[in-house]
Order: sequence, then C-alpha cells, then structure tokens
Amino acid sequence: AQLRALKGKTLIESCGKLQLLDRLLTRVLAAGSRVLLFSQYTLTLDVLCEYCAQRFGPESQGYLRLDGATNRIKREMDVRTFNMP
Repeated sequence: AQLRALKGKTLIESCGKLQLLDRLLTRVLAAGSRVLLFSQYTLTLDVLCEYCAQRFGPESQGYLRLDGATNRIKREMDVRTFNMP
C-alpha cells in the first residue's frame, strides 16, 4: 500500500523490481516488441499503471489496462488494438 502513494520517478526509484522492469522494457520496446504484463492483483496493476503513465504517457496512448472492471466491449477493442501488426 505504500507504493500506491508514490508517483512518477519516485515510484521507480523506490522499487528495485520496477527499476529492473524499466531497464527490460526499454530494451524490448526499442527492439519493436510489444509487451503484456499480467497480474491477478489490482494493487499491482495500480502500481504498474502509475509506472506506465510516467514512462509511456496516458492510458490508451502508451498502454492499455484490462482488469475485471473493464467493459466487455472495451476489452475486445483493446485486445484487437494490441494484436494489430
């Protein structure tokens, strides 16, 4: 729950796993790959969304979030967007 209070660069600097994820994503995305991050925990998704917003821009532009609250139609559209070449 402490991570939820952190924002932006402070979040990345405070968590070794996010620092590693940041380095990995930088390499993978630079190579033109797409990435899917999966978690069953909404708190983890909240932290990942904050990270992604800091690094890649607002949701729907830099990243997509699918969870149990995502509308079925929006989910289908987001999956299609992700799978486009």
